[in-house]
Amino acid sequence: MPFLPMEPILMEEPFQDARFRYQVKWDGIRAIVIRDNHILRVFLRKGGEITSHFPELQGLRLKQAGDFILDGELIVPDEDNRPSFSRVVRRIRLGKPDRIVKAQKTDPAVLMAFDLMKLGERDVRHLPWSHRQELLEQALLPSDHVQIVESFADGLGLYQATKQWGLEGIVAKRIDSQYLPGKRHRAWFKIKHWQEIEAVIGGVVQKEWGMIRSLYLGAANEKGGLRFIGQASSGLRQADWHLIQKEIPRLQQKESPFAELPHTPRDVIWLKPELRATIRFQSWTESHLLRSPVILRIKK
Repeated sequence: MPFLPMEPILMEEPFQDARFRYQVKWDGIRAIVIRDNHILRVFLRKGGEITSHFPELQGLRLKQAGDFILDGELIVPDEDNRPSFSRVVRRIRLGKPDRIVKAQKTDPAVLMAFDLMKLGERDVRHLPWSHRQELLEQALLPSDHVQIVESFADGLGLYQATKQWGLEGIVAKRIDSQYLPGKRHRAWFKIKHWQEIEAVIGGVVQKEWGMIRSLYLGAANEKGGLRFIGQASSGLRQADWHLIQKEIPRLQQKESPFAELPHTPRDVIWLKPELRATIRFQSWTESHLLRSPVILRIKK
């Protein structure tokens, strides 16, 4: 890939500014699509190539012949036509050609194109975002496997709408911004929707020197037992670590407190489920696990 994509800065709260336009943040995988000398290739955000995993994108065309470079989000919709992060990740992990061919029908992918960096022989990254959007809308041929991401002036309204629709969030982009490859720049912001849950700590994994690497989290199941809902490490503060370390000798037990686990863990210290953690997370996966969990606080 000739360059890394431009990255938005994470912002906690939505805002309204006439200098910006707002787009849906589609819950998928960032993808750069390049056609060079009639050969179309698809790359991940950090440069890994996934062309062979998504053969349905080979039909992507512009209204005019020639090379191009598109930036977008690669999604796989679920039965309710909402983007499913789990499904697009599953598509990337497929290796056998026959399974990839089958997945084109069962889990077809769609490129949600939101920027244009090259058109023919012309590098357009230096142009204002608004101009690049006009070129994208004029040049791209929408189809079942490629759509143009719509832009809105009402950022607060779009934020509330995406929350009601169960989507990931929004992206805010300055109208006059250039495309700055490989940079996080204050011209682009992403604002996500988050949920909170109070989980039970059923186990901890420690590093060699005693620091806690991650927490095993659970929630009550329909039978009154403890259902495993994922691991978390991000957000753990020093005060939380000290509290857990102090409680380990009292709470440690030999057996797992969880009714079942999706994997066989190693080096886990199982605990009586008395400590609780308030967790912020993005969504539930198809396996009913927390996605992108962040520890907010620990309490007895």
